[in-house]
Amino acid sequence: MALKPKTSVLQIRLDDDLLSEFRRLCDYRGETVSAVLRRSISNHNEHWQERERKDAKVALARGK
Repeated sequence: MALKPKTSVLQIRLDDDLLSEFRRLCDYRGETVSAVLRRSISNHNEHWQERERKDAKVALARGK
């Protein structure tokens, strides 16, 4: 993932136990919570964009 300046903030509310376990997982992996979440969001976006491209190709092939 390319490094870009971080200019936006995302806030979410989580159950305390869920956040605690997620932090523990990130610590175990030697990663920050923010880095893991940024990578996850980026992966989801890439998956969605690929799906959109495939859907557009199918629609073109069908003449829509």
